[in-house]
Amino acid sequence: MKPLSLIGVCIVGLLTLSLFSGNASAYTATVPSFDTWIVSVQGVPNFDLTYEWTSDQPLTFAISGPGGVLVSELSSTSESGSVNVDDLGTYYLTWTNLGAQDANLDYTYSMDPFQAAEDWWDRMLLILVVGVIAVVAVIVLVVVVVVRAGSKKAPPQGPMYAPQQVYGPPAAQTGVCPMCGTPVDPSFQFCAKCGARTR
Repeated sequence: MKPLSLIGVCIVGLLTLSLFSGNASAYTATVPSFDTWIVSVQGVPNFDLTYEWTSDQPLTFAISGPGGVLVSELSSTSESGSVNVDDLGTYYLTWTNLGAQDANLDYTYSMDPFQAAEDWWDRMLLILVVGVIAVVAVIVLVVVVVVRAGSKKAPPQGPMYAPQQVYGPPAAQTGVCPMCGTPVDPSFQFCAKCGARTR
């Protein structure tokens, strides 16, 4: 699978999970003085039970299930959180009013079936981001090494000299230009054809 296709699949998956997770409804109840309000929720292993509540009077709050008490809060007016459900069975959210006045309770809860998948996608997204950063770093490093290697200049060589020209005997002795071979007058200092010195 091409990297861009993999990134696209990851993004679509995360968007889908965000659309379906956290669908909680709001509820209201009155908890009479020295009484209890209990809500039962059918639990599914590896789901998260997410809750939030507020009250105008202090209440004790607990979440219990087949494995025992999962959350216990003494005398609070609000609480929110999330509990991973380990066992199949019924879970109970319990509010107890130990005060002399009735308590008005507002609460929400939901079983989030996508939490485990969201955690997995979060890990995969983190691995993907770290991988992309590592690949980009390697590419940048290779480019820097190649550019630096190409920009190194060759060490300077010694001065360049033209090869020594070997002249034959002067034109005054032979009557011929030593450069081009044209006949020259021995009294001239330069060849009339090529301009070479004849003396």
